[in-house]
Amino acid sequence: MALPSCVKMLEHWVEDRLGTGFTLDPQNRPTPNFVTGFARLDTLFDDALNKTGRTSLGTLLHAKTGAADIDTLFELDVGPYTLSIALADLTGDENDPNSKVFHPQYVAYHDRAVIYPGSLSKIGPIYAAHQLKFDADHIATGAPAATQANPAKLKKYVFDKLRADWKTAGIPGSDRPVLEEILVVNSQTFALTKTFAKRMNDITHPPDDTDWKKHNPMNEGMDHLVRRLQFPYMGSLFLQSGLADPATGGFWIWQWNIQWLCKGRITRLYSGQDNLDMQALSVATYLALLAQERLISRAVSKELKDVLVDGDAGWFRNACTTKLPPGDKANLRFWGKHGAVGAHASEGLLVERKVQGRWIRYIVVCLLDTKRKRSDYSYFDSEEQKKKDPPDPLSDLLLTVLVEELIPVLDGVILANNSPPHP
Repeated sequence: MALPSCVKMLEHWVEDRLGTGFTLDPQNRPTPNFVTGFARLDTLFDDALNKTGRTSLGTLLHAKTGAADIDTLFELDVGPYTLSIALADLTGDENDPNSKVFHPQYVAYHDRAVIYPGSLSKIGPIYAAHQLKFDADHIATGAPAATQANPAKLKKYVFDKLRADWKTAGIPGSDRPVLEEILVVNSQTFALTKTFAKRMNDITHPPDDTDWKKHNPMNEGMDHLVRRLQFPYMGSLFLQSGLADPATGGFWIWQWNIQWLCKGRITRLYSGQDNLDMQALSVATYLALLAQERLISRAVSKELKDVLVDGDAGWFRNACTTKLPPGDKANLRFWGKHGAVGAHASEGLLVERKVQGRWIRYIVVCLLDTKRKRSDYSYFDSEEQKKKDPPDPLSDLLLTVLVEELIPVLDGVILANNSPPHP
């Protein structure tokens, strides 16, 4: 299937870990080097999904309709549920190019399934903003010395060059990034404007004093980013980086309060593609490159981690309060984002935690949805739920299943994979 005519391939610069720069294209793009086919990991993963006796899971997902209780994780992909999982073990020496850090052991369950990701998709524009900054920095290195020494001249030089490239590619002025509201010159390099940076951080770290009944900083931050980055720039990056596949999707956004229209039609990669599209595989790829410090560059990967640290509004850390031993909880670090909307929930996390003096590192991506209605679940009949204002939505129940039931079991898979096998 040919790409929509409004999708243009732009030039995006990246660096490898040695500092060598190159442009993204189908032949030159970083890949996480996932390795599959490890019998032990596959067995541990399958056993975890088929684990029985999970009474807490059954209690959460008991339906008043008379349907059978869910008591195995495998059953989350049966009947009304759709489940997608990507799990990668990156435990090892970060200075050893042959370690699992750079050749992650990977196992998955329907990791290319199309499940609505909700707010997990917000890591896409965060990535695109940092890429635009890096693209600007690359152009700045080619400016004459006198221009580099003058911030105002450097800004004009770089902005003119970017806009000329976008015009040549055929992107209308109204669809180009609003550079003055995204980037500011900081000495001889570029930084995100204070307003843009704040809006970006609102997505992963909303203010503690937020009145959620009046406004949602995470959604408002996303709206701010999308309206200034615009869809053509983001779409080019997602495709050029390999995070989106032209035929099957992955990272793709064609609507967030505004739509990306191409000759009056929605700019979809495939027929019926939803406005937010992220596959578990593409999210795992993003997070693996982040862990390897190969997402854009080593320096930018560190900047991205600062934005994404503890980025899921407390869901995973709160679940770990009861799911991990106290010593393990004290040595927990993670980066990522969650999604919760309607009958959909998602988590994409890069997790590091210290177990018996050794750092365990892994990526877990889970997307879950259901065709059941909120009224079908006994969970919402409790007096505690009835007293809540506002009451929990169905998406929160599904997110609870992910962080309290599914991810802890997958965490156990990683721990077992890094323990000596029993004789």
